[in-house]
Amino acid sequence: MKTAQAHRDTWLLDINASFGVAGSAGGAFDRVSVLVDADRALYDAKAQGRDPVVVAGAMPALIA
Repeated sequence: MKTAQAHRDTWLLDINASFGVAGSAGGAFDRVSVLVDADRALYDAKAQGRDPVVVAGAMPALIA
C-alpha cells in the first residue's frame, strides 16, 4: 500500500502498510494453513521494504 495521509488535530501522519495475502482454492479450507501462508507472505512483504503486497500459496494463479 502506498503512503496514505491521516490528519488528526494539528498532526499529519504518513501511514505505510505491507500486506501478506493467502487463500484456499477448491472446497478444502484449513484455517491453520491459510494463516501460516498469510504470515509467511507478510514477513516476505516486510523483507522487501515498504509498501509491498505479497500473495502466497495458490492465490497468484487465481489473481492472474
